[in-house]
Order: sequence, then C-alpha cells, then structure tokens
Amino acid sequence: TEIYTLSLHDALPIWQDLKAGRLSAEWVAALDALGFVGDPLQVDFERGLAELAAYVASNGDARVPVLHTTPTGFTLGAWCADRREDRKAGRLTEERVAALDELGFVWDPFQEAFERGFSELEAYVAANGNARVPGDYKTPTGFNLGVWCAVRRTQRGEVRLSDERAAPLDALGFVWDQLEQDFDRGLAELAAFVAANGYARVPQNHRTPAG
Repeated sequence: TEIYTLSLHDALPIWQDLKAGRLSAEWVAALDALGFVGDPLQVDFERGLAELAAYVASNGDARVPVLHTTPTGFTLGAWCADRREDRKAGRLTEERVAALDELGFVWDPFQEAFERGFSELEAYVAANGNARVPGDYKTPTGFNLGVWCAVRRTQRGEVRLSDERAAPLDALGFVWDQLEQDFDRGLAELAAFVAANGYARVPQNHRTPAG
C-alpha cells in the first residue's frame, strides 16, 4: 500500500471545495471516515484554547511568556502572539475573542505588565512610605519590582515612556535618578547640620535626627 502525505498546499483546494459545498455526500463521507480535518484553523484554535486553559489552571493567570512551549510540545507563546495579530487584522471572530477573554487572555502584554508593576509599586509605597525601591527587590507575590522600576528609568532615558505612563509614577514619588536624589538629600542634611552647629566638620559616625 502506498502512503501519500498530503501537504497544506495540496489540501487547500479540498478544504475550499468542502467549505463551498462542492463535494458530493459520498466524498464528504469518505473524508470523514479518514478523519480529514475540514477546518484546520478551527482545530488549531481549539487546541490552543485547551492548552491555554491548562496553562491558566497551572499558573493562575494567562500571562504566557512569548517563548513558552507546553509539556505537549505546543508553542503556546507563539500561538498567543498570533491571536493578537489576528485581532488587530480583524481576523478573529467575536466568539473566539469571547472564549479567550473568559480565560483572561492578555491582549496587550506591555500594558498589562505596566499596570501590574504600577499596582505593585502602589503597594510598596503604602507599606514603606516612599517609592525608592531597591534594585533587587521582589514583592511578596514574587514580582521583580526593582527590575521593573529600572526598566521604567531606562525607557524614560531613551524617550520610550509616554507622558501618560510617567505621570502616575510621578504622582507616587517615583525616583527617576537615585544618585541625584541621594545627593540632594545629603546636601539638605548637611545644610541643617551647618545651621545647627555653625560649621561643616561632620564627624564620620554622625547620624542625623532623620536617620
């Protein structure tokens, strides 16, 4: 028995004929008996949706890393990226959008990452009274807030941070230049020391009343 592998290019006319109703009932039955996939895009979507549901069940969210591959070998990160492109191009039906929304699908990873980091920063400020986050700091939820803050500074330095995103950070007292803040604070403390003592000979182990 000769085995013939049908390529995507070869199968395309059959899919088109099937969709257009140009195949006889006998031919449709013969294809069905062989497990022929009449709509490969629908099959791909359904598999991706199932893989995404499994990811959410395991991780508690739908923030799939772009390079993530599932234990079954499915490239879920790339699949999610394709769905975002499909929606931008108007190729995603409302039913598919709704199915993804139900799983908490992330349509804009960059906006979602900003909002999550901002929320974590708000919690840090509420707990510590300032927005001076150490570079290696991780929140109780495991979020790398120190790294997130460093990325925001880099983006602003490269003029890649919009005014809309910078404004709420400013409102929280975000520290854009830590070295400049250190200098300004030290200068203010030194001025207070001079005002109180009449000289600037600060003992090496001196600590100000502010600590």
